[in-house]
Amino acid sequence: MAVTMRNVTGIWGHRGASAEAPENTLQAFRLAFEQGADGIELDVQRTRDGVLVVCHDETIERTSDGSGSIAELTFQQLRRHDFSNGRPGYAQVPIPTLTEVLELVSGTDRVVNIELKNSIVAYPGMEAEVEALVNEFGLSPQIWYSSFNHHSLVRLAALGTGAGLGVLYAEQYGHLLEIASLADVE
Repeated sequence: MAVTMRNVTGIWGHRGASAEAPENTLQAFRLAFEQGADGIELDVQRTRDGVLVVCHDETIERTSDGSGSIAELTFQQLRRHDFSNGRPGYAQVPIPTLTEVLELVSGTDRVVNIELKNSIVAYPGMEAEVEALVNEFGLSPQIWYSSFNHHSLVRLAALGTGAGLGVLYAEQYGHLLEIASLADVE
């Protein structure tokens, strides 16, 4: 299915339907699509054993019944925790992998904004790993990459990604035009 999605105007589920389901979970992404979202935004990090997982925070205290840093926990350790964040009607919600989310989107025209959460923890090589996975599913035309780590976007551009690139920033960043031109971001 060929999708051209450079115009991102539409309804987006930030971390899925996070107002009604546990954020950044398959349940939240499915609900966002059921509610008519054109796309979803999610956050990707990497476990100690190299699995790309979807979670906003670098630690799991806020979103699960566990504690610790994603970068220091294995995937199996993370899967032992409930990521329902105490939300009524949800229990034993597992942390999703990026693969599981891409499987959910595969075969649809839905768009995914993958935010690379590599500003605090560097996760060397994450860009190539995420790009390879997206390409494996043939979803590049439906993907936007975003990051506060602007060097990460430059690396994605150098990989020749067919996905869109979006610079995330806070006021203190004064070099946005330079980064945007290097990465050919929109």
